[in-house]
Amino acid sequence: EMNNGNQVKKLTAHGGGTLSLDYARTGEFVTSGRNQEVKIWKSDFTLKKSLTGFSEMVVETAITYDGKRVFTADWNGVIEAWDANTFEKLGTLSGNPPRIADRIARLQHEFEAAPQSSAAARKALETAKKGVKVAEDSLATAATSIANQEKKVSALQKETAQLATALNQTNASMESLGKSIREKLSVALAQVQARSEEHSASLVAGTAELQNLEIAPLETEEKRLAQQLQRLKKESESQPEDAALKNQALDAAKKLADYRARIAGMRMEITEAETKVRSLQNLVGAIAAERSEARAQLEKSNEELQALSSSRNNITIEITAAKSSLAAANKQLILRQSALKKAEENLVSQETSLTAPKARLQKALRTEKALREDLNFWQAAQVNAKALVVTKKRDTLKDQQDRETTELGSLTSKLETSQSDLSSLEARKAVLQAQLDQLSVEMDSLRQSITTRKPLLEKAEVESRALQDRYLELRK
Repeated sequence: EMNNGNQVKKLTAHGGGTLSLDYARTGEFVTSGRNQEVKIWKSDFTLKKSLTGFSEMVVETAITYDGKRVFTADWNGVIEAWDANTFEKLGTLSGNPPRIADRIARLQHEFEAAPQSSAAARKALETAKKGVKVAEDSLATAATSIANQEKKVSALQKETAQLATALNQTNASMESLGKSIREKLSVALAQVQARSEEHSASLVAGTAELQNLEIAPLETEEKRLAQQLQRLKKESESQPEDAALKNQALDAAKKLADYRARIAGMRMEITEAETKVRSLQNLVGAIAAERSEARAQLEKSNEELQALSSSRNNITIEITAAKSSLAAANKQLILRQSALKKAEENLVSQETSLTAPKARLQKALRTEKALREDLNFWQAAQVNAKALVVTKKRDTLKDQQDRETTELGSLTSKLETSQSDLSSLEARKAVLQAQLDQLSVEMDSLRQSITTRKPLLEKAEVESRALQDRYLELRK
């Protein structure tokens, strides 16, 4: 501790002894030992990290003020920089750094070669980008193809559903029409045909009955009986006393009356039979028309049923074709989905392959930028060094200029004094003339020196200002 100098804490940092130690303002410190290890310690003296693998003993260490960088120097003079947080090696420093001119020449050479690396990396990146563009175009084409195929599949599914609905409707129509034919039209036609057959039979029977009713023989017999009665009446009237003849006349009259009653009944039967036959004959056309209409309706329904059957066959064929097309479209859709997956995988692969050339280009650009910055830095350092030399030279010339100017002023004052003395002391003219000549020679010499030095001084001033401007430009 700081007051009494008592020991607060101690530790054995390295076996065999510690060779160096350096502190950061954070309280962390770094040590090196004879065991060829470098250790970074926390402020509470606990070990943060041990750096190993050094080929020689590290005889000197240093840690930056913020504790972020550690520097090591081994027995062979190798100086290395380390990150105190990630413990990664950052680089190697030269113990005998090259001259500024040599640094600039090397950096200039590397900087001039850097665009070639950048161009190669950029070309590789452009090639990779073209691959990505091709993959993106392929993916877009595959996506469009799938969208079109999905539309086709959807249209085929809709068409198949519509055909199935049409088939169901056709089947329902056929079932309804067949039921109508079976239950109505066929029965109606059968009934009409039965009525027609019954009517035909009635007409045949009525015609036969009419034909069987022969009234001509009865009329002939009536005429005979009438003639017989007339004859018997005449004979009876002529022979009133003949009772037998009178009875014969009465029997003939009765018989004639019976025949006439029979003939009247037969005539009534004939009239009824003729009326019935005429009535039946009148119904023949209506029954035939009804039968034709029933047959026509049945035939029309059968034609409709046949048309529905044909339509069903066509729909069935279309459904089969649509299902076949749908299966082919689904198969094609699966193939296009597989192609889309491959296109996506190819795009991912191309994008992945883009990472390396992009990183190389970024690295090349960073290197080129770092080289430009280093080149500007060392060119600025070179200009600064020249500026220091020129400034020193300028300051020396200026000092000489100022000193000789002062001396010239003193000599001028002396000259004026001498001239004054010369004009007042004409007796000392020769001596003073000699002094005056000497002073004139010295003054001419000084003027010549000042005149000669002035452009050098101006040149030095211009060069100094130019170097300062160049230095400031390079340090921007």
